[in-house]
Amino acid sequence: MKKLRIGITIGLHHPAETLWNNGIKQNAVFLAEALRHCPNVESAVLVNTTNVPITDQLPWDLKRWPTVSFADAKDNVDVLIELGGQIDPAATEYLKRRGGRLISYCCGFEYVHAMESVLFNKPSFGEHLFVNQRYDDIWMIPQVANISQAYFEVLRRRTAQVVPFIWSPVFLNTRTAHLPNAGEYQPHDGPKRLSVMEPNINVVKFCLYPAMIAELAFRERPEVIARLQVTNAEHLAINCKEFISLMNQLDISTSQFS
Repeated sequence: MKKLRIGITIGLHHPAETLWNNGIKQNAVFLAEALRHCPNVESAVLVNTTNVPITDQLPWDLKRWPTVSFADAKDNVDVLIELGGQIDPAATEYLKRRGGRLISYCCGFEYVHAMESVLFNKPSFGEHLFVNQRYDDIWMIPQVANISQAYFEVLRRRTAQVVPFIWSPVFLNTRTAHLPNAGEYQPHDGPKRLSVMEPNINVVKFCLYPAMIAELAFRERPEVIARLQVTNAEHLAINCKEFISLMNQLDISTSQFS
């Protein structure tokens, strides 16, 4: 059986763009590394769908994570997984004509983002929305299925299926390598410190729900929890009266200042 050559799309915005500025490109890397371990896969490369050139300016190891333009990939992939960059109708036609397969890999809350764009005047795709109608399959990670599956299926006109979420600590380990104990938690006696790590940029990536989970744990066993720390929330804690009022309803919040 012929082994598959797989491309996974990303969308670069400038020649020296980092892998660190969003999770989409990191998801593409995780998927590529996982696929390379499959016995029926010959290769898995990152495919940039924008006009940004692929050069040595890219700040990642191109031998470890091969990255090519769509022009260089279009005749050398059997399956293109559209994850972080979109191909247009002409590119789709070219791929299909030579027998390639096109997969839509969904790892974002597209339905929520679309609602926010419409209701809260948060521009995103504007009048330039293109939804490809020629996917061979739709894959979605479990975290987004319950919210966005119907949205994916109606607009892409295909049944979507859940696939495993893939993650690796490779980027985290790189950033924490210089820290004491490589940044790894060291168990200690006494009450524990809880942290909520969310960017607080939309209704999905918001700290309130996990903070309420921490609140319930604190009410049940306050003696084992020292404090709750919430990242990326200083601007809310200073400037947002609604956020301040909500947090003041939580015992875990007010106990830290009593």
